[in-house]
Amino acid sequence: MLTVYYSQETNEIIGSHIKCVLGFCRKVFKKLPGFKIEVEDGPVKLEHIFLAKLWASKTQPNKVATLTYRKLIEIAEQSNASAELACV
Repeated sequence: MLTVYYSQETNEIIGSHIKCVLGFCRKVFKKLPGFKIEVEDGPVKLEHIFLAKLWASKTQPNKVATLTYRKLIEIAEQSNASAELACV
């Protein structure tokens, strides 16, 4: 679902590529039936997608994947990043 790009000089996150968002949302709904979200055509805040992935994960809090998602959530929130989502 997610590819993270890091700077070779600073090792900071400089970008990401997200794919299969609708498929991921369907899996989350099955795994976490109390989790409610409505996905419609239009922009979706990336922090919400990253947070849903973190909640659905069984990864330990100190693992690299968890720490990476926390950093992505922080960056997405600060920059108010969103992605255009077309439901098919």
